[in-house]
Amino acid sequence: MGGRGSSSGIAAPIPPQTTIPQTTIPINFMPMTQAEVDQLADDAEDGYDINTVLAINQYIRQDVQANGFTMSQNMNHKMENDLPLNANEQYVKQRLIAAMHDIGKDTVLTRAAHKDFLEALGVHNYQNMTAAQLDAAVKGAEYSEKKFVSAAFDPSKNPFISGPASGGREVYIKIKAPSDTKCVIGNRAQSEAILMPGVKFRATGAHFDGTTAYPRNGGALPRVIVEVEIIK
Repeated sequence: MGGRGSSSGIAAPIPPQTTIPQTTIPINFMPMTQAEVDQLADDAEDGYDINTVLAINQYIRQDVQANGFTMSQNMNHKMENDLPLNANEQYVKQRLIAAMHDIGKDTVLTRAAHKDFLEALGVHNYQNMTAAQLDAAVKGAEYSEKKFVSAAFDPSKNPFISGPASGGREVYIKIKAPSDTKCVIGNRAQSEAILMPGVKFRATGAHFDGTTAYPRNGGALPRVIVEVEIIK
C-alpha cells in the first residue's frame, strides 16, 4: 500500500493555518416608526398590480360569512388543516404569495392569539405554572404555520390588542422579524403585515405580563407574552 522509498508521491504536509474566529454581531430588532411603516406601505403598494390589490382587499375584509368568520379566517383555517380552498380563496392565496416582498428592516411585530397557540407548543394549563416554568416550557420550541400569519408593526393599532376586539386574547406574540422576512402590507389602518405561509419560528421565552384576558369562550386567564424569532 502506498509508494516505495521516500518518493511516494505524497505531498509534504501543509502547515496548519491560523484561523480568525468569526464574531457574530447581534441583530438589533427595533419597532418601525409610523413614518417607516407608511413609507414601506407606499413603496409596496406602488408595486402591487390590480389583482394583488383585489386579493388584499378580499383578505382584509371584516364582514363575516355564513359560519360567522371572515374570509381570511376561513381560508387560513383551511390552509392550516389541508382542506380544499374555493375559487376565491385560491385566487387570494396565489396573488398574496406572488406579491410577497422583503419587510426591509430588522423589526418587531406583534400578534394576538389564544391559549391554543401555547397548547400547539406542548404547553397545557399554563395558568397553573410559575413564571419560570412557563419560560422553560416554551423556550426553544420551533414551529411553522401553513397559513398566512397577520401581525402588526404597531400593536396599538391591532384591534385584538388595543381596539374594539381587545381583551379577549390571552397570548400576545412578539416576533423578531429579520429584514428579509417576506410580507405583504394588509390593512394599513391596523398596521398589518401579512407573512408568507410556512415561515419557521423559534420561541425564545415567555412571561406573564400581569394583566388578565377575557376570551369569548368564558372565564378569565392571565395574559402571556411569548417572544419568538423567525428562523431560516
